Amino acid sequence: MQNATWCAIRGDLREMPPSRDGLVPISRESRIAVMWAVALYGAVVSTVAILSKSSHAMLAAVFLLYLSVLFLPVVAPRFGTGWFHPLVFHSFWTFVRWVLPKTGVYAGALEFHPALPDYGPDELSSLVTYGLMLETLALAATYTGFLLVRSRPPRVRIEFSGSRFLVPGM
Repeated sequence: MQNATWCAIRGDLREMPPSRDGLVPISRESRIAVMWAVALYGAVVSTVAILSKSSHAMLAAVFLLYLSVLFLPVVAPRFGTGWFHPLVFHSFWTFVRWVLPKTGVYAGALEFHPALPDYGPDELSSLVTYGLMLETLALAATYTGFLLVRSRPPRVRIEFSGSRFLVPGM
């Protein structure tokens, strides 16, 4: 087996079809597992945000939209990407590096900020909501640009002629 991959969900060794872009392909089972894990995380954080204060419903809705757009390259097979494709890796990196540490902020627990001492929890929550909407728009624009431009840039080929200063075998 040349391209064998261990499938943790089924527990068997099987052939995976090679990816178009030469990366380790994402199996259907892995896409489903990621989708369920992100949906569960989003549901828990959004529920906590709504239960903490009813005015945080917009924050919860925008947070769920942000998570869905962030993990679109992982879940959508149209991207045809592998685990280490830049869009997929960016999704996981952003989730681990930025989203998980700010879970309390997304759950509506931001009550005070030293740079904005006059702002209350509702104003801070609306600022977080606005920031998430901008991040979602930026991700959507990035993915749209990626899908629209599918051709590779032209390769630059430089031909070197033999030099009189280079002697073969030295």
